[in-house]
Amino acid sequence: MKNKKLVPYTVILNATKGDPEAIEAILEHYDGFIDHHSKRTLYDEYGNPHTAIDPEIKERIRSKIIDKVINDFDPYCLPEGEHLES
Repeated sequence: MKNKKLVPYTVILNATKGDPEAIEAILEHYDGFIDHHSKRTLYDEYGNPHTAIDPEIKERIRSKIIDKVINDFDPYCLPEGEHLES
């Protein structure tokens, strides 16, 4: 089932201005997505595979999300069919 809970627009706007709490709220919202894409297969000394979250990859993804929110988000361009709540 698709997650219908979205990050509130005001939180995104605050994040674009550099508010650390808003940025952390966005990163927390996407934490599962970030964890999923940070997984690597590691092998123990016997050659058995283990899946683990690579902290370096996770931090790279978090940094990229922060960069995109702060530098590339256009608050005046909503997706087609979307409306701001009154």
